[in-house]
Amino acid sequence: MTMDTMHLCTAADRRYALPMATLINSIIDKCSSGPVVVHVLQTDIPHRMMRKLHKMCAGTNVSLDFVDMSGYKFDFDLSATPHWTSAIFYRIMIPEIFSNLDKIIYIDADTLMLGDFRALWDKEIPDEYMVAMVSDKYCTLQQREILNLKQYHNSGMILFKLDKCREFNFGKKCLDWLAANHRIAFYPDQDAINVVLQGKIFRLLNEFNWQIVPKQARLLTELPTTHRMIHFLTPTKPWCAGIHPLLGRLYEPYIPFPLSRARIWLMHRMNWFGRKIVRYDLESECKEGIVSEYHKVYLFGYVIFKKRLRRENMDVISFLKQRCGYGQK
Repeated sequence: MTMDTMHLCTAADRRYALPMATLINSIIDKCSSGPVVVHVLQTDIPHRMMRKLHKMCAGTNVSLDFVDMSGYKFDFDLSATPHWTSAIFYRIMIPEIFSNLDKIIYIDADTLMLGDFRALWDKEIPDEYMVAMVSDKYCTLQQREILNLKQYHNSGMILFKLDKCREFNFGKKCLDWLAANHRIAFYPDQDAINVVLQGKIFRLLNEFNWQIVPKQARLLTELPTTHRMIHFLTPTKPWCAGIHPLLGRLYEPYIPFPLSRARIWLMHRMNWFGRKIVRYDLESECKEGIVSEYHKVYLFGYVIFKKRLRRENMDVISFLKQRCGYGQK
């Protein structure tokens, strides 16, 4: 029996060209059960990089389709979050861009494939839903209250039912909501998708979008074997110096270009061994109704410098709500 072609989609610009290439390399390794087309929504990816990636996919079950997004303009201020680019808005336009498809799986470029997505591609989503997503495990109660949402999902992986999204005019409704509510949109594209599609999002298991942050990574001793995708949240990415060794070693083999792999390998080791000697951290403490934020310097694991940066009155429950989402349903 011939398997149908699985359509995946990601988005990147020049700044995210290497992570995008690393994601594609992991797709080649893990998604081998049938033909795969990876559609790359891009603006300024160099042609030389495109040729390299086409060459990397030659002889595999994966083919590439680069989609020029320079004709789309998104006038939103992202200066407060420099690790984001306008490429975060590309996913909103997916139903209009791929008018010849009935479904597609969008995946962020700051992810890595750990298993085959064929099970997700073949999954039957009930008719009343337009997309399928994984819950955002780090969304706070305060965020959901501001957006008036009972549930909140992470947009790093979205299975689109494209026909239904087009009928709903999904893209225009998201952009209209952003234009009217940009002051409360902390995660602009993600907030818009959650609000506009409220009640129309089918919740998937965490294995399809395992979200991880540096503080959680410090507790890891081994990687779970059931997850199919890992999503690196916050500005600390696996191609940067501050990533946890377990995640850095997971990421490095998939970096497709030898010079880039050697540079990141060296940067990781210098950081990991250096942090055993000297480490800097921002930490919050709540004591007797007062929350204090400290800048601490550690030498061989011992605090040698501590400076209070901020102090405010706050009860313990409010502190937990703000820091870790205590009280979520």
